[in-house]
Amino acid sequence: MRIFILPDFFSGLTSWFVKGDEPKGMPAVYNFFKILDEKENITFDGVLFNKYVTRTMHFENGSKLELKQVSVFKSIHLLWKLVAYIFTFFYSVRHLRQHKYNIIYGMAVFAPYAMLLGKLFKTKSKILGGPLFMDS
Repeated sequence: MRIFILPDFFSGLTSWFVKGDEPKGMPAVYNFFKILDEKENITFDGVLFNKYVTRTMHFENGSKLELKQVSVFKSIHLLWKLVAYIFTFFYSVRHLRQHKYNIIYGMAVFAPYAMLLGKLFKTKSKILGGPLFMDS
């Protein structure tokens, strides 16, 4: 099974995303990635636009999470977040045109993207960002 993940940049995971160190918070999200990494029959790709670094995190099972730095409007967080949100959508559309996935999974503010992209690409989507875990 292949999953395309749209994670959010949770501040507790900054040390893990940026430096590869153990995270200082958000153990549920960190453990989610670690558990997926242990699965031989599940691989994932994901993209996360952030303020700090451009790099690719490779996992032992062949999965990868691409971190892409967006330097524009870094000092104005809400404006930066809007730009990163827009970049994520267009990157995801381009990526999904070239790759097939069984599930598109969106975390937090990217849950609506997972739902929309799932409909556009006729792929099952899972969203987690509210009180319910929903299929669309």
